[in-house]
Amino acid sequence: YNLREENGAWVADDEAAVQAIIDRYTVADAAAAVCALIDGEARRLRDKAVKSISPGEMASWPVKRAEAERYLATGEAADAPMLAAEAESRGVTLAAVADRVKTAADRFSRLEAEISGTAGRHKAAVRAATSFEAVAAYDWSTGWPAV
Repeated sequence: YNLREENGAWVADDEAAVQAIIDRYTVADAAAAVCALIDGEARRLRDKAVKSISPGEMASWPVKRAEAERYLATGEAADAPMLAAEAESRGVTLAAVADRVKTAADRFSRLEAEISGTAGRHKAAVRAATSFEAVAAYDWSTGWPAV
């Protein structure tokens, strides 16, 4: 259907059909649309945070993090075979690689927690709105972490 504004008045090609669509649109529908925007911002920030990391490297990070944590707790090279191989290839100590991996993983975890927490806070506020005006007025652009 076509709905347009002409000289300050709304004109539809089928006014009854257009009005039925408008009448079915709920505050929850409006909130869902804003929540999709919030999810998009969270996705944009996550993508920005990892833009320089290849998918292959990203896939290795759970193993690297687990190995780094085990190695840093025990000091046993056998607890970090992947990191030991990386350290050997780099010509550095296993401790240096484990520290670098742990630092990077902790930084990313904090950032992910901030992104997820901010998105969740904003979506909860939008979903709690009881009017179209409240949904439209809610400013979800604030409080996001710097990436």
